[in-house]
Amino acid sequence: MKKWLCLKRLNTCLKIGLFLLIIIFNGCSPKKAPAFIQVNKNPVKFDYSTNTIAGTGSAEVTIALLNPEYGNSNMDGSLFDTYRKSMGNDFEELLTSKGFKIRGPYNQIGEMLYNDKLNSDMIVKVVIDLNFSNLERKVKRNEKAPSFAELMVDSKAQSTVWYTYFGKGSFTTTLTITASSSNFNEKLWKKNITLPEAPLTYTGSIKWRDRDVSFLGEITKDNEVYNIFTKSLMEQYNSIFDLLEKQIDAEEFQGIKKEAHKVDKKE
Repeated sequence: MKKWLCLKRLNTCLKIGLFLLIIIFNGCSPKKAPAFIQVNKNPVKFDYSTNTIAGTGSAEVTIALLNPEYGNSNMDGSLFDTYRKSMGNDFEELLTSKGFKIRGPYNQIGEMLYNDKLNSDMIVKVVIDLNFSNLERKVKRNEKAPSFAELMVDSKAQSTVWYTYFGKGSFTTTLTITASSSNFNEKLWKKNITLPEAPLTYTGSIKWRDRDVSFLGEITKDNEVYNIFTKSLMEQYNSIFDLLEKQIDAEEFQGIKKEAHKVDKKE
């Protein structure tokens, strides 16, 4: 009987010891950051195909084309770079389809050689402005107390704090297109194209350590917000080029060409 009791007590002690080892092991493990919902980025493609097909060079206007740039200085990241480059490619395709000859595109006027300026009727530039408005962003503070295992290792262990964001607002896309004389870069023509506000409503998926996260920061780092924003951006893209196709008129540009030649004394 005594032997049986000793074995029973030994078994109990072993279980308690094993339990304590598990607690200590878990407590010594590195403290993990709060988990977040895993959301994948949806594929993004900006592409426009025009239905206009004019004869090559039929507009009798040669344009020195500059690559689009942002009026907003904070539009960084691969998404906005892709958007800008896609717009440049499709705008060049649209001009070509309307019978314009294209030199370039150039990143800036300084890249143009004397021969480029001499053989161009004008310089055309596109500036993109993406403006967010009526943003009502809210932040929720979350807190998780340290576990028993963490307190066993460190009696001064602190709670884990993180923040989640949600809100609503809208954004507006505006394109400013200018035509200038090729030699003296005197502005001769300007057209603004502004689309209606696109509404946005979102609940972020990331648990942030930082309480001060910008909305652009959410777009670039939180895939849920990224997906919501890019869906609206792609929907607006074709609308922009539908308007551009109506606004770019070969006859009007022939008049700008004459003015540019007068300014640059080509005639």
